[in-house]
Amino acid sequence: MGRQGFPIDWLEREHYQSPRRNYSIHGSDWQRRIDFDRLRSERLSRAKEMMEKHDFDALIMFKGENIRYTCSVFQGNWKNNIFIRYAVLPRGAKMPTLFETAGSDLQCARIDAPWLAGNIRPAITWKWAESAETYMVDRMVDSVVEVLKENGIPLNGKIGIDIMDLQSYGAFTRKGVNLVNGWPA
Repeated sequence: MGRQGFPIDWLEREHYQSPRRNYSIHGSDWQRRIDFDRLRSERLSRAKEMMEKHDFDALIMFKGENIRYTCSVFQGNWKNNIFIRYAVLPRGAKMPTLFETAGSDLQCARIDAPWLAGNIRPAITWKWAESAETYMVDRMVDSVVEVLKENGIPLNGKIGIDIMDLQSYGAFTRKGVNLVNGWPA
C-alpha cells in the first residue's frame, strides 16, 4: 500500500508483466491500445440513440462538454458556456455541424478534426456585441436554422437545446424555432 492507502503492487512488478504499463495512452503502430476513431463513433452513436429515444429532431449545443462529446473537439475550458461556439446535430445527419470561433480557432478545428468532414463553420458570436447584440444573435440563429433546413428539420419540430440566455431565447422565438430542454438526450 502507498502512503494514502492505495494499492501500488503494480509498481513492483516488472514492466513487461504489467498491462497497466504496457497499454498506456501513448500511440503505437504495433498495438491497438486506444481506438480514438471508435471512441468518436460510439459517442456520436449514443447521442443519436438518445435523440431517437426522446424524439428530438435536432440538438443545439453550447456547453463545451456536449460539443466535445458529439464533435470530439476541445479548445480549452475558457470557451465553455460563454456562447462563443456551438454545434447542431440534426436527426439523420451523419455528423454534427460545429460552429467554431472565427480566426485561428476555426482553422485549428479544421486541421484537428478531419472526421467532421467539412462540417465546421464560423460561429456567430453575439456576446459582447454591445448595441449590435440583437443583430448578431439573430445571425447566430440564422446559422442554426440554415443547418436545420439543409437537413430537412422543421423549425416547429422538437429541437433540444442544452443552455441558452435571454437574447438567444428571444432570437430563436422570433425565428419560430420550437426549443425544448435537450438534457434528456
